[in-house]
Amino acid sequence: MFPDRHRIAAATRQVRHNGVTGRRSFDEEVKPTHSISTIYHAKNQKRTPLKTIGDKK
Repeated sequence: MFPDRHRIAAATRQVRHNGVTGRRSFDEEVKPTHSISTIYHAKNQKRTPLKTIGDKK
């Protein structure tokens, strides 16, 4: 079905990136190791957190 899936998974496991939304990396099962994101509501130049998604390792 996906002939390159093993190569893609191997490359994904090597990802170590510190970006605008935080650190991104993946474990041996190609699951995110640091996957916390917060959704905010913005009104009148004020942010209110609505929901935090992800693990809290």
